[in-house]
Amino acid sequence: RLGIVTTDTGERKVVYFKDLVTLIQQDDLETFVQYTATAENLFKLVDGSGDTLLHHAAQKKRPEIAFWLIQNGLEPSTKDHNGFNIAQIAVSIDTLPILKVALDTDSSLTNIQDGNGATLLHWALELDHVEIAKYLLSRVDLDVDLKNNSDKKPDEIDGLNKEMKKLIKNHR
Repeated sequence: RLGIVTTDTGERKVVYFKDLVTLIQQDDLETFVQYTATAENLFKLVDGSGDTLLHHAAQKKRPEIAFWLIQNGLEPSTKDHNGFNIAQIAVSIDTLPILKVALDTDSSLTNIQDGNGATLLHWALELDHVEIAKYLLSRVDLDVDLKNNSDKKPDEIDGLNKEMKKLIKNHR
C-alpha cells in the first residue's frame, strides 16, 4: 500500500502499487502525480518481481511519467528483475523517447555493457532498431569501439548493412 491520498474531488482513497501501474498504462500523468507527489521513499516501491514504477513506465513507453519519476528520485540505472536498466529496456522494445529520457538524465548509461559485454549500440544494431542506432550515433559520448564478450565492436556485427557501418566509421 502506498498510502491514503485526497483526490481533486476531495475523496480520500487508499492507493496501491497496482493502482499506480494502471495509471502508467493509461498514461494518466496528472492523476499519477497527484497520487505520488507526497509519497515518501517512492524509489523503494517495487512490484512482486522487483520492478520499480520507472521500469513500468519504460515498458509501457511513457516518457513523461518516466521523466517525472527520475526528477523525483528514481534512478535510470536501477535494474529490473531481468537485470536491465531503462535505457536497455528502451532499446529492446524500440522506444526512442524513453531512451532519450534515460540518457538525458544519466549519460553514463550511453556506454553501459550487459553481462555479454554488449552496449546499447550492439543491441540496437542486432535488433535492427535503426532509429535508435542513429540516435546513439548522434551522441558525442558514445564509444563505438567497445567490444562485446565475443570480441566484436558494433561495426563488426554479422550482417550489418553498409549505411550503419559508414555511420559508425564517421562517428570515430
